[in-house]
Amino acid sequence: MRIKNYLFLGLIVLLTSCSNIEKPDQSNYENRDLTFSQVTSEDRKNSEFLNVYDPLEPFNKRMYNFNYYLDKYLLIPTVNAYEYVTPTPVQSGVSNFFDNFQNVSTFLNCVLQFKLGEALVTAVRFGVNSTVGVLGLFDVATKIGLPKTYEDFGLTLAYYGVNDGPYLVLPVLGPSNLRDTTGKVVGSFTTAKMDLYHPLDFKVNGPEGTVLNGINTRKKTKSFRYYGSGSPFDYEYVRFFYTTYRDILEKGNTDTTDTKEE
Repeated sequence: MRIKNYLFLGLIVLLTSCSNIEKPDQSNYENRDLTFSQVTSEDRKNSEFLNVYDPLEPFNKRMYNFNYYLDKYLLIPTVNAYEYVTPTPVQSGVSNFFDNFQNVSTFLNCVLQFKLGEALVTAVRFGVNSTVGVLGLFDVATKIGLPKTYEDFGLTLAYYGVNDGPYLVLPVLGPSNLRDTTGKVVGSFTTAKMDLYHPLDFKVNGPEGTVLNGINTRKKTKSFRYYGSGSPFDYEYVRFFYTTYRDILEKGNTDTTDTKEE
């Protein structure tokens, strides 16, 4: 309970301090006088990265700006401190642990998508790493040749024909869309209910697990920075890259389905 109170107070302080902060300095941007609102409809047609359904763009850009300051003043310093004080083998073990837990979500979504072969391999991966790999701290499954796959509930919704919907920028979590946000909520609720590590009195989706997983996730994506492209269209580029990345994962599901039908 004390941890929850500290996290809540910290978030309130951060929101208060960021509410009146201007956008980050963009003085090093080329053509910085060019704004998204000045792009003509013809330019949009010729620039694929601008053609993403984003009716909530004003809100999303404010949230993108908020995430910039959250990242700069809280997340990245926390990750740097974590890397400084935590031995590399321990960092590796933490990363392996959360990767192994992701197998639970992947397994469930493989079953929902009738990818029974991948579901079986994922179940074996989880079993091997959870036993021989000591609760997933060591990735033994990869070393013995069991391939790693990834699925989430957002991709399962896509498998059943649900469109991605409007683009969204979530606080802390960053780029998403309506379908994937729904998938995150359902996925988190489902895995939380399973409570696989109850005998150890540790909940992956509890306060401690959530914070540690957040630090580990940001560490793995540390090369990414908000407003880090040096372009006045940084927001649009990130939006396009996220949408393209999810389209590629979704297309993999479609290709699998088409192959089975043939």
